[in-house]
Amino acid sequence: MDPISIVRLCFDGLKFWVEHKRRPQSPPSVNASLAPASHEPQLSPTEAPEGVYQRELGARLKHLRTSILKFSPWEMAEALGCELAREVERYELGLEEAPARCRMRLEEDLFVNRRYLEGFEPSPIFKRFALVYTEQDCDSYLEQGFRPYIICAPSGLQRDGHCYVVFHRREKTWSRVIVSDSYGSFVSSGGGKANVFNLILPMRRRGMRPSDACVLRATSADWGALEAGCYYVKNVLPVGDTCFEFKDVFWEWFEEH
Repeated sequence: MDPISIVRLCFDGLKFWVEHKRRPQSPPSVNASLAPASHEPQLSPTEAPEGVYQRELGARLKHLRTSILKFSPWEMAEALGCELAREVERYELGLEEAPARCRMRLEEDLFVNRRYLEGFEPSPIFKRFALVYTEQDCDSYLEQGFRPYIICAPSGLQRDGHCYVVFHRREKTWSRVIVSDSYGSFVSSGGGKANVFNLILPMRRRGMRPSDACVLRATSADWGALEAGCYYVKNVLPVGDTCFEFKDVFWEWFEEH
């Protein structure tokens, strides 16, 4: 063999070796019956955890809009700070996750409970304000221009004189509503009366009159919503008839010195 042929042969061998090293190696075949079983669930892309959360959040937003707030898609878009109603539809269908800024607006403007939005169950849909041992929250909502309402239990449940203090303020095309975290009571001489006075005292300091607070009797449906933490009125209160019995008590307490 001449020297040129020897060089060409060596070059071809080196080329083959380099190409062999670069080629991806197939894994050795394994008998399926001998392979260790996997105990991890096999999720499709649409079943990935983030997809599940996205869809569940969308379902909660839709329930909030249609069953509780009674908002149209346009009203919900305004509440969320969206430019288009179709953004709301995409969030509700789980095609996109509602961004944090939208969820924050629900929490701040409509008092929606973050734990409800995040899927912790059971969680009340709305936040509540503190009434026990403090006048601070009542004073704050009066300062912001909210009107106070005292919503008493329906006729069949009035034995204990229970009531909730509710603050309401009209805002754009909807209302802002927040409910106290505990009862007041008009047949109590202790804690229930003290809770009502946590509204009366800041009203007095602001020069308000007892007529500035409406004392109403709830319907059974409204009382159930108050108890469950899902009470909301889109437009204006009142939600029921004036509760004259406890209205008189409220006026008497208001005038106490």
